[in-house]
Amino acid sequence: MLIWCTQMFTGRVPFPDDNHVIAMRKIVGGERPSRPSAAELGLSDELWAVIQTSLASEVEKRPTVSVFDDLLGRVGPETVLVTQREEIIHVSNDSVSYLTSKPIPNGKKLKKVAVTVVSKDQGWSDFRDDHGTYRGSWTWFGLSVGPPSAESGERWRGEVVRNLHAHLEFKEHTIEISDRGLYEKTESGDVLTVWAVAKFPGWRNTVKSVTVRHVVG
Repeated sequence: MLIWCTQMFTGRVPFPDDNHVIAMRKIVGGERPSRPSAAELGLSDELWAVIQTSLASEVEKRPTVSVFDDLLGRVGPETVLVTQREEIIHVSNDSVSYLTSKPIPNGKKLKKVAVTVVSKDQGWSDFRDDHGTYRGSWTWFGLSVGPPSAESGERWRGEVVRNLHAHLEFKEHTIEISDRGLYEKTESGDVLTVWAVAKFPGWRNTVKSVTVRHVVG
């Protein structure tokens, strides 16, 4: 239960910085992973309470399978879909499709979307005053939604986040999409596509990984 829930909502195993032996010692010793941040979608107060109950150290305090099934049934019908790609690519003066999500299931509506990117730009520029800021950054990520067939066109497209300007190290950004147009225009069967973009010669978007988490219900 612990591993399943942690991976579903964060894309990472419990205690990701520890090997499995250390992680097991922590769990046996009573330590538990902290609650994921609000940006890691779909983990409501009700579901978190169910998870906490199932992690009780005393066996007699944990819910039985039938009770657990009833608790989950009362949490609600929303589902979290996670799509992840980890592969370093370099994009220069171009826009490249990096990741396409799982389709929106039939009869479901898109409720929330969060995009996590790990990336950096070329690490230098002539505009020293902008180094380490988001000003004048010409590498970024976009998000589009539409049918799986490219010929059908897009229903919505927007910018997600820009890389830090002239930053040498990979940086992780997690952005929850708030534009209502995305949710109003998305239909069942649609997919979300993350685009890695670099504009102008000399600018390079180096992508390490992208994760899309979207809630449907």
